[in-house]
Amino acid sequence: GPVALVAAVSQTLVISYWATAPSLSDKAVYRYFARTIPHDDFTTNALVNTIGSMGWKALALLYPDNIFGQGFAQGVAKYASDTGVTVLASQSYFPGDAKSIEDGLRLIKRSGQPPLHRL
Repeated sequence: GPVALVAAVSQTLVISYWATAPSLSDKAVYRYFARTIPHDDFTTNALVNTIGSMGWKALALLYPDNIFGQGFAQGVAKYASDTGVTVLASQSYFPGDAKSIEDGLRLIKRSGQPPLHRL
């Protein structure tokens, strides 16, 4: 993110308690960035493994169209095939836009799978 880039230029350490984007782990770019929570790859891997262990074979994904939602969707797609889970549909929506959410749900319903949603 922008704060991490400013920290790199000014050589000032930034410790985040909220940033979960996996890209921030790239120490070649973000040498002065650290976090107190795991990045999205850890959480999406655990989530997809849990879904697979529950016997789900497929899912549809509805996620907010922002950096956090996009990272979540990419992580789910990355780990789903490793666990035998198929992502049948993946649809973003604009947070706070009811029509966008309704449109996303309509597309998800066409896939025949219940949505997996990240708040």
